[in-house]
Amino acid sequence: MEFSKESRELLTNAGWFEGRSVDVVDVERYLTEVGSHVSNAARSFLSEFHGIHFKAEYYRVVFDVYKTTRHCGTKEDIKHLESILGEQLCVIGDICYSALFMTSSGQVVSCAIDWSYYRIFENYHMMIETYVSNDLHAGKTHEIEDSQLPEWYQDDSDDIAIIK
Repeated sequence: MEFSKESRELLTNAGWFEGRSVDVVDVERYLTEVGSHVSNAARSFLSEFHGIHFKAEYYRVVFDVYKTTRHCGTKEDIKHLESILGEQLCVIGDICYSALFMTSSGQVVSCAIDWSYYRIFENYHMMIETYVSNDLHAGKTHEIEDSQLPEWYQDDSDDIAIIK
């Protein structure tokens, strides 16, 4: 798959090149510890893109699982989204602090930071092109029902502070 000129330029400026391959043995070990299932598709993606960060016009994209799992893509997030999708997932990065996951078949799942929806892209190429071009019609968006929200995200109005 060929990247668009704009995507290729952003990726190249961030250190990516065709044929790039980094050692991901330590990354895989870490991902297993945080509850990710490192499939062959995820391993292949990570060896080519791990460590790449770029800023498109509207989105900051980070393919660094160490950074991502500090603020999203936690073990709890992974398990909960896996229960909704019925598939094992691997954290591969984030887009504006919303975790990106990869399925065993190579689909990419983006989960909104507020757990209101998730979007499924057929592959990483489609995901990158979507966020670079800001064409948010790509991928299939699914709303997350209130009953599917993680327990730790449930609204408890008694805990809400009102600032005047």
